[in-house]
Amino acid sequence: MANPLALFVEQCLQYQPKLTAISQNTHFTAAQQAVEFEKNTLALNNINDRIKYYRPFANDSLSKQGLLWCQLHLADELYMLTQATQTQALIDVLQNESTPYKQLSERLLTVKQNQWNIKQKSKLHSAQASVNQALSQRQLQMQFNNEQCVLPQATPPTDTNNIDIHIAQYLIKQSDENCRKQAWFAYQTRAKHKIKSAISYIHQLLQQRSLTQGYQNTAEYILATHGLNADLLSQFLKDPNRTT
Repeated sequence: MANPLALFVEQCLQYQPKLTAISQNTHFTAAQQAVEFEKNTLALNNINDRIKYYRPFANDSLSKQGLLWCQLHLADELYMLTQATQTQALIDVLQNESTPYKQLSERLLTVKQNQWNIKQKSKLHSAQASVNQALSQRQLQMQFNNEQCVLPQATPPTDTNNIDIHIAQYLIKQSDENCRKQAWFAYQTRAKHKIKSAISYIHQLLQQRSLTQGYQNTAEYILATHGLNADLLSQFLKDPNRTT
């Protein structure tokens, strides 16, 4: 019997959106162009959703690698899609239309501006993969310098060495706030000697990206992608009526 995950990966790697219908049919109205664009790119979103669906079932290295290839292929196809002359022409046409077409043009423009070129994206993904690889080590033990932070073994320890599970159980059971802070900080900074150079390189790439987009730093750039700025964020954090 064929492996459905393997079949999906094969279909994913063959996917290539085509926008020729938009450029060939010059008589299309703006609404018709928008509908045609949605029809030809709908599969991209569907495949992305299926990646999320199949991920829990990828138990062996080959399946995980296949899903990774699929995800990278989709990212490359999205980049090519945003750089296509048909996409830019559609953005220009829809900007002069009323709701909801104007909003679609603004969304497409944001996606286009947020795309990294393939070379820079490869560097970023390689650095991120190095970090993820270092953090994937789960066979770690919790050790405390402060004996007061050690919890009594009221219940038998779980039959696992997964540090993620141990830290979650500890944070739930530990009532001392300072001990919880120390444990959480140690957990978040694990493997720091292995990932320091990769993290620095990621920061460098993000900073360069932010500057080329006209922002002063990465934080300002990330906020802008969500329609925010430092003043709005500060205003939100200081609002006594906000829910937490």
